[in-house]
Amino acid sequence: MFGSEAWTLTEKLKSRLQDAWIKVSRLILRATKRDRLYNTDVRRKLKVELFILLIERNILRCYGHMIRIPDSRPAKRILT
Repeated sequence: MFGSEAWTLTEKLKSRLQDAWIKVSRLILRATKRDRLYNTDVRRKLKVELFILLIERNILRCYGHMIRIPDSRPAKRILT
């Protein structure tokens, strides 16, 4: 999640991140394919939300911060 504010999320990257996150979540639960758990069940058992939503929230929070800073700041000039 570190630095996720600056990521460019493509559909391919979203898919790969979600696949990796669900694999790790299943390892945490020690669930195998034989258990036939849905991804929603895995998230519910771990009490976590969608990983992609967390990243998108970080991106929007960073963008909102950049919009509010004064135009004279170097970061704002680089953004525009």
